[in-house]
Amino acid sequence: MAVWLIEQPSACGPTPTATWVGSNYTPAYCVNQVQMWHDFRPEVVDRELAAAREYFGINTLRVYLHNINHEAEKDRFLANLDQFLEICQRHNIRPGLTFFDDCHRHDGIELDKPTEPVKGYHNGRWAACPQDRDRKPENLPKLQAYVQDVIRAHARDPRVLWWEVFNEPNMKSEFSVNLRRLGYEWAQQVEPTQPVICCWDDSP
Repeated sequence: MAVWLIEQPSACGPTPTATWVGSNYTPAYCVNQVQMWHDFRPEVVDRELAAAREYFGINTLRVYLHNINHEAEKDRFLANLDQFLEICQRHNIRPGLTFFDDCHRHDGIELDKPTEPVKGYHNGRWAACPQDRDRKPENLPKLQAYVQDVIRAHARDPRVLWWEVFNEPNMKSEFSVNLRRLGYEWAQQVEPTQPVICCWDDSP
């Protein structure tokens, strides 16, 4: 849990963040974000967020998405996301949503197969997004659809606090650097009312 105090520029000036109290969030029963959106359990999420709000004063969350869910079961994924936002709204929590991530497990993540832990490896079941098998130029249209379908559904949704293109991109990876740039462009094309951000301060 952390208090976020970063000033995010916008067309109307900085977005005030001094009152935000937030954390990363994945339900306790999930080992990664793919499982969260595939095996979405609203009653568990509702219980956890109620406690987070009551006991810790949480009013925002950073929540990860994944292209695997979008590609394999788009309608279910989008419906689960909408239900998640409804639960957040019930508890006066406004999340930000993150599309891509270079952290941890780059292969072996499947929708319907349990992800086994890797002995001695930190967060060995967390799913890098996209997986290495999808890091090909010919897959960029699918990744564009993933970003834009999600934002388009909530581009003017006050329940969403921000869109984050990429968590911790590997700056030595040409694909990641390019995807970070393209992801921002794809997001802006939809013209969301929320800020579009990236976690590194070297992002243009």
